[in-house]
Amino acid sequence: MKIKEQQETFIIDWCKNNTCISVLDEKFHDAFYKKFGGTRHICYWGAMTVYKAMKRIRKMHKNDKLNRRPCGLSSNWQPGFPKWCYMYSLSQKGE
Repeated sequence: MKIKEQQETFIIDWCKNNTCISVLDEKFHDAFYKKFGGTRHICYWGAMTVYKAMKRIRKMHKNDKLNRRPCGLSSNWQPGFPKWCYMYSLSQKGE
């Protein structure tokens, strides 16, 4: 199985077991990094995002394998932290 397919399978399995993924999902990014490596964006709050994970997620959304919806984060907002992010979940095509 190619690495792209392994990454997509990992993301689909994660969504099945955890409902959704976001740029702030620390457990997801830690698990993805442990399995596939990659470059991480160091953040003071939230997850240290893995760039290749988010790139793969965006491509899966573009190919209708994942649904995407905005999620507001205003209740616990602090300087340097986003006010919203996208949440990704499995689409019917992704299942």
